[in-house]
Amino acid sequence: MKELNTHLEAGGNGIPFRLVALGLTLLVLTVAGVIIHNLVQTSRQVQQLYAESIQGIEVNGVLMKHIQDARLYSLYTLASTDPNVQLESVDASRALDPKVAALLQEQTALFEKSDTPATGPELAAHWAAYRKVRDEVLATVLEGRREEGLQLDRRAGLAAFNRLHNALERSEEACTRQAATRLEQIQAVSRRNIFTVALMLFLMLVGAGMALRTLSRSARLLHRSRERFEIAVRGSSDGLWDWDLVTNAVYFSPRWKRMLGYADDELTNSLDSFRGLIHPDDAPLVMGKVEAYLKGALPTYEVEFRARLKDGEYRWILSRGAALRDMQGKAMRFAGSHTDITARKQAEAQIARMQRELMAASRTAGMAEVATGVLHNVGNVLNSVNVSLGVIHAKLDDSRVGRLGDACDLMAANRDNLGDYLTRDPKGSKLPEYLRALATGLRKERDDLKAEAATLLARVEHIKQIVASQQSFARQGGATERLSPVALFDEALKIQEGAFHRHHVRVVRENLTSKWVLADRHRTLQIIINLLGNAKAAMANLPLEDRRLILRLEAADQGRVCFSVIDSGCGISAENLAKIFRHGFTTKKEGHGFGLHSCANAAAEMKGSLHVQSDGPGTGAAFTLELPSVPAPGGTTVLQKRSTEESLSTLPLP
Repeated sequence: MKELNTHLEAGGNGIPFRLVALGLTLLVLTVAGVIIHNLVQTSRQVQQLYAESIQGIEVNGVLMKHIQDARLYSLYTLASTDPNVQLESVDASRALDPKVAALLQEQTALFEKSDTPATGPELAAHWAAYRKVRDEVLATVLEGRREEGLQLDRRAGLAAFNRLHNALERSEEACTRQAATRLEQIQAVSRRNIFTVALMLFLMLVGAGMALRTLSRSARLLHRSRERFEIAVRGSSDGLWDWDLVTNAVYFSPRWKRMLGYADDELTNSLDSFRGLIHPDDAPLVMGKVEAYLKGALPTYEVEFRARLKDGEYRWILSRGAALRDMQGKAMRFAGSHTDITARKQAEAQIARMQRELMAASRTAGMAEVATGVLHNVGNVLNSVNVSLGVIHAKLDDSRVGRLGDACDLMAANRDNLGDYLTRDPKGSKLPEYLRALATGLRKERDDLKAEAATLLARVEHIKQIVASQQSFARQGGATERLSPVALFDEALKIQEGAFHRHHVRVVRENLTSKWVLADRHRTLQIIINLLGNAKAAMANLPLEDRRLILRLEAADQGRVCFSVIDSGCGISAENLAKIFRHGFTTKKEGHGFGLHSCANAAAEMKGSLHVQSDGPGTGAAFTLELPSVPAPGGTTVLQKRSTEESLSTLPLP
């Protein structure tokens, strides 16, 4: 060796062999150190990500429980008619909001570091949407409008909760999938560490100590990770299962067995044990999905089924898992978890039952609404019928028929000399002219009574049409037709003419459009008559000279025609404006709060709208009905832009 060293020193430019060996050794150690350091750093990063995935599973489980509890308390509020129970349920539901918000914030922070950063904001958005609908529903119930709350929850609350629940399930699936993926990464890192350390041992025995320490540390990390995973799963009430497809060995965790009422030593770890616990009706579904997933026909494995407990009862289980595959895609290992979802299934059944009850309550409310609408609208027309009957009665009391009898008595008294009496007697000579005048007066009375009878008949017919229209509305809505807005105002005004005459209401007509409307004639008349009656009542306490009503017709945007009823009456406060069309709301002592609500619904059914404007008490109010417009038949007509004013207080009653 000494000679060799000398030879190397001579032929190697004087570089000692020991220095070369030392340099190579240092180089190998440096490379080994860099490789080992990188492996350790990678292992730590994967461990950290895995820990965050486990934390996400824990947070998601608690979050799902709080949100389901909040939903149940909301349903208790809707189901109860006791105000105290409603208030307690509302407080209990809202008390969970801060906890949910904190968990959502924590979950969002965890997802920002994951492969699905959008999952956290999506959960927060679905929770905000559901909370908004829920708060509106609860506020409606606390205001005593339980039926509206039921309808709102059925229309929007259930859909928002389902979207939130689906987002939670996707979040839980993402956490579980990431945990499984990172567990695989941990195993891959561990295997790579072992290989690298073995290689370093083979290349340089000097690095054996460092390699052994790295291997030991990786093993400890893997063991702690497995322990944390099992603790996290136990904390989320899940049981673990593992199936080695190469050896056909099956493992069920103690928690998996306890979920079904078994001790660890009371149930063998075998596939046959698992098959025997599945409900007979669910077994084909479960095993079919297992087979399809392992063959690659399904992208994920997830199935719900009933499993038999030790005492013979059944509980609902959610089974989820993932497979480790070789390079050819063949499954080598299949592992996952079981979650007891019996409470969720019971809650879903309870929600379904409550939904059926809500539908039944909605149908009952709809029937009551139709009946009330008939009574209200018929009452409006009956007022006009009463006026017509009064006019007929007054004309009959003042009839000139009695005077004809007096003339007949005079002629009967002078029957013996009737000719001389009619020609020479001062009184008798006036009798023919009197009879002609009397006949003229009687014909006028007959014509007036016929006209009033025709009006009365039209109003009775309108009552029949109201009933028929309301019946049609309860089914599918009345028939629409092309109608003249001017004629509709004329007809409605004629029905209210007697009441306006008695209350000295001056009417101003402003016809600013020639367009017609496409609407149901009788529903439109009901709305206008209701608005005219309300306007008359709003001006009841004004001086006679201030009772002025404007009926305006004008075109609006989006192909609409506006029927505006503008009074100079008592006005409407800002507080009442917000609830003027609400069912049951009224400012009249004798009112029932259905008229305007029914009118707004009828307008919406005709693809129109009804709205109100008022600057406050003492400033009057303007109610505007908007309906779809159509061109007037026969082309465009000349508009009457000049306002016409007529005082109904000066017109004689018909």
